[in-house]
Amino acid sequence: MEAYGCRTPRELRRYLQWLYRRCPQGLFGVFDSNGQLRAWAAVDDRWCNQEGERVGAIHEIVVDPDVQGLGIGTYLMKFVMHWLAARGVRRLELWVGRTNEKARRLYERLGFRPDDSAHGLWLRMTRPALPTPA
Repeated sequence: MEAYGCRTPRELRRYLQWLYRRCPQGLFGVFDSNGQLRAWAAVDDRWCNQEGERVGAIHEIVVDPDVQGLGIGTYLMKFVMHWLAARGVRRLELWVGRTNEKARRLYERLGFRPDDSAHGLWLRMTRPALPTPA
C-alpha cells in the first residue's frame, strides 16, 4: 500500500484500526485450505460520501499476488456487494488509484463506473447497489 499512503508499519496499523472501528462486521477474509489468508476486504455500510449520501463504501480489497487471476478478487467483491445491499445501501462507492489499471478493470467488469470525482492519486467509482433478494 506504499504507493497510496501507508508507508510505515505504524501508519498501516493505524489505518487497519480505523477500518475496524468504522465497521467491525465489515471485515472479511478468504483463506486457503491451510488456513493462510489469501485475500481480505474492508467495507462500511454506514459511510456518507462527499455529497452527504449514505453509501456502501468498499475501502479495501486486497488479494495476495500469488493467487491473483484465480477469481478470488471477483468472488470477494461480489460477496461484499451483496453484503452491503442486504444492509439497505442503495449505492456503492470505492476509490481506486488512478494508475491501478488491473483493479479498475475488475471494478468496471462488476459495473462500477468512474465519476467526475478525483482527489490526487485517487479516482472515485460508483454503481447502484445490487438488488436485495425477495
